[in-house]
Amino acid sequence: MEAFTLEVTVIPSSYSKLSHCFLEQYYLLDKRFNLNTHKIVNFRVNQGFKIFLYDKDCKTLYYSGNSLNAFCEDLGIHHSYYKNCIASGNAYLNFFLLFKIL
Repeated sequence: MEAFTLEVTVIPSSYSKLSHCFLEQYYLLDKRFNLNTHKIVNFRVNQGFKIFLYDKDCKTLYYSGNSLNAFCEDLGIHHSYYKNCIASGNAYLNFFLLFKIL
């Protein structure tokens, strides 16, 4: 317990509703704190549309969600692969079809 410290930061209600995410991002990037391996705060942007991952025949739905960030994090894929598949219509890994609906 001697090595443990607790610091409380009060964010005034007049600040932006995402202020806590910026503060979290600051601490994730601070080299003094090395327990988190995920160094990017998920602001949950790119929400507002549905994302679907089907097989090539569109018979089996493997994934659906409401956030591009959550989709990429859950499946461990980079945003550029998602964007390329949507723009080109090509199958992801030559097996999965990606769709987004606004």
